[in-house]
Amino acid sequence: MNRGDFFPTAYFAAVAGAKLATGKTPAAAIGRFLFGLKTRRYSIPGDIGLKNVRMGIEIDGITHWADDASHAEWSGEETGEAKFTFQSPAIEWQVQFSWESDGQALIVSSRIENRGHQPLKLGEGRARYGPNKGFYPGTFVINKPDYWTSHRTGLCSLIYYFAHRKLYLADSGSVMTIDKPIPLGDAQISVTIFGINGGPVMLGDDVDRMDEDRMLMVRMIFPRLPECARPLDLFDYAELDYPQVFHMKVEREWEYRDLLAVFNLSDHTMARTFPLERLKLDPKGQYSVFDFWNLRYQGVETSGSISVEVPPDSVKLLRIAPYRDHPWLISTDMHVRQGQAEILDCNWDQDAMTLTIRAQRPAGHEGGIYVHAPKGLAPDNPKGLWLARDGRDNSLIIRKPIELTGKPVEVQMRFKRY
Repeated sequence: MNRGDFFPTAYFAAVAGAKLATGKTPAAAIGRFLFGLKTRRYSIPGDIGLKNVRMGIEIDGITHWADDASHAEWSGEETGEAKFTFQSPAIEWQVQFSWESDGQALIVSSRIENRGHQPLKLGEGRARYGPNKGFYPGTFVINKPDYWTSHRTGLCSLIYYFAHRKLYLADSGSVMTIDKPIPLGDAQISVTIFGINGGPVMLGDDVDRMDEDRMLMVRMIFPRLPECARPLDLFDYAELDYPQVFHMKVEREWEYRDLLAVFNLSDHTMARTFPLERLKLDPKGQYSVFDFWNLRYQGVETSGSISVEVPPDSVKLLRIAPYRDHPWLISTDMHVRQGQAEILDCNWDQDAMTLTIRAQRPAGHEGGIYVHAPKGLAPDNPKGLWLARDGRDNSLIIRKPIELTGKPVEVQMRFKRY
């Protein structure tokens, strides 16, 4: 689906004595109803018979009646297809009418063709219908996370993880709205919520006009993945306001790793410490920790626990993987799961001193992979690589931008000792 392929809502109104713009009478008395551009079935009492129908389409709160179309045509008799062409917006509206086999129900289907290739400017998660209608003047509420369309509801919905893909899809139950003027912290919270659950997602923004940086964040939750994170703190407090900590194990043939998401919807910094046993990890093990939203390598954890500080109105998303004493992938900036969806394989050849990574994303997408190289190892040819030296242990953090084509892309990094 293209970014512009988001369609408006249409409605029909039965008006006594009104004539269709084509001069034909295509359908029965169907009353006044609202529906999206999908096929619907409407029961028709047999004693009403055929009546004239007036039709209109609503775009950005403005009704464009069929009577006002620059061109209209009808094909069929009692039932058939009506086509209406509008100049502004430049669209062709096609509506099909047919009777069900028993003659007791009218089947109505509709679609829009954006002939002029002009954005329809629809799909926002912010109300457009005026006072006393819908969520006017705005759907998504900021600076009040306990409001029912904000983050708290989404987090509380994830407590049903235990039923996920057993009884139903345990989705967050809310719409993901992240475009500006939504603050960056709120956008990161929303993307993380949808990234760590395995349910469907509804987009609340006009993707045809989104800020490009926020559009990149939308891509971070696709493709949808089946697993759902598990809340860790449901019974930590006598009165838990909302679940704050979520844990997920991610398994791929080339690596096993953990994701830890800590949400802070309060107005003060939150400090938490998690023993590795609680994540079902070896407390004596060594683990590389990467902060996804800050794109920061936090180093090697050897203390047997993970400590985090989460600023107000934000989320900390950590990738925790076994430490390796050779160059290895530590994260990507392409997907919230950081390797589960976009990395096909990662392999280290000790004899050739070469790291090989295979990635795949839709054509036109861009992104980067992050690699950690221990002290004493450096790329043999740094061309096309971005490097930073970690002052704590003189290891290297390497970013490699990737141009994605829809097909698997292979990246090789050859290293040398110094």
